[in-house]
Amino acid sequence: MSRRTFSFAEEAAFGAIQAGSPLPNRGGLSFLGVLCDRAEIKTHGEPILATRDEARIGYHKTPDTYITLHDEAGEPIPRRKGQVTITMRGLLLGDGTVEIPNYSAHALAKMLGASLGDGGDPLAGGDVVTVQTAGAPGSQTFAVADATGLKVGELLRAFQDGLASYTAITKIDGSEITISPALKKDLADADTLRRMRNFIIPKGSITPGKSLAFREDGKGWRTEAYGCRWSKLDIKAENGEVLFTFTFEAPYIRDHHDDAEVQDGTNLKNYAVPAGPSTKMLGGLQVISLTPSNAAGPGAKLGAQQMNLDDWSLSITATLAQKGRSDTILASSDQEVVDFEVELNATLSSPLDLLSADLRKGQERSVLIGFGVAGPGTGMAIYIPSAILTVDPELRDLGAEYVRQALKWKMGLCKLDDETGGVTNVEANSAFRLGLGL
Repeated sequence: MSRRTFSFAEEAAFGAIQAGSPLPNRGGLSFLGVLCDRAEIKTHGEPILATRDEARIGYHKTPDTYITLHDEAGEPIPRRKGQVTITMRGLLLGDGTVEIPNYSAHALAKMLGASLGDGGDPLAGGDVVTVQTAGAPGSQTFAVADATGLKVGELLRAFQDGLASYTAITKIDGSEITISPALKKDLADADTLRRMRNFIIPKGSITPGKSLAFREDGKGWRTEAYGCRWSKLDIKAENGEVLFTFTFEAPYIRDHHDDAEVQDGTNLKNYAVPAGPSTKMLGGLQVISLTPSNAAGPGAKLGAQQMNLDDWSLSITATLAQKGRSDTILASSDQEVVDFEVELNATLSSPLDLLSADLRKGQERSVLIGFGVAGPGTGMAIYIPSAILTVDPELRDLGAEYVRQALKWKMGLCKLDDETGGVTNVEANSAFRLGLGL
């Protein structure tokens, strides 16, 4: 297979349209190389054609109409639209590098934010939360010296007994913090928890991050795509390592094989590697709430039952609506996210009887998939605060050497977070949260 590289740039405005022109400002974008699976890069697209079936004297066909803009000389400008598919490892920020000092330059974070809401980095309080006074055993509360900057709904990570355990803030009452689901064990005075950069599906309408431009380079060729937001995200573990596969919708794709860099063979762009390790299942805890979440109210304190997973996968489908516009070659002012569907599949090696009545009774539970690795800029968690079971939990998978339980959840309405006090934000009562460690 020939050499090829893939890079991305964040668009200041949708499509990166140049002032006084209907075309993207290619020179105004700074592309950063992405470490990704080569076999999964697909950025070809199809031309936009208006087919014609006209009255004719014979069996011939007439040319289709090529839908595009024309330059001043009347020549049609090349234009395609289609999908960009990319698979990448969950490489984390770590301590940062010169090229990737924070999540504002982190490829995975930018791709997540192209369609999800982005809670951003903490406005105050730093990346670490220190327990000043632990609550009573089992209370799921603790006090901090100063709660400024802490937000209801944000995810936190504790490192307990050599494992990464995750939770979320459900209430802030002065300096007292309430969390759910329960951590692996009770907190003690002076314990620390690390904060996370949260990507969310809010309870109301969504305002995603910036759209992206992509560039794929190879020997003698270059293809670029603009105005990209993803319509599908699949996350799974392969050999214990977490993989992200994005399917982006690109309203404008064009080849630039005649660029000077392509002609002189200097167009291949090396990737930038984050300082952090790859995200792994090993060392993280996956839990489900002991009691139904739809029976709990704001400021919930749900206990947690550990799940032993043989396998799992998460799929997010985003419905995009093209907002029409005729003065740019993208023919769109944005791709608005109008709906989401989240589906979590899990196969448990140790079936959980506590779920037996969930489908029959319409009971929802908090499901949190935590991943291993400790230290600054590491760790990841997937959290569905009110997950709706869609299969019969009493069925057993008998196809393996031992009995397993195959489960499937969809995203429900979260009402666990108390938004009446403390610092509230879009993360509070968000129906889905994916946290990257700070």
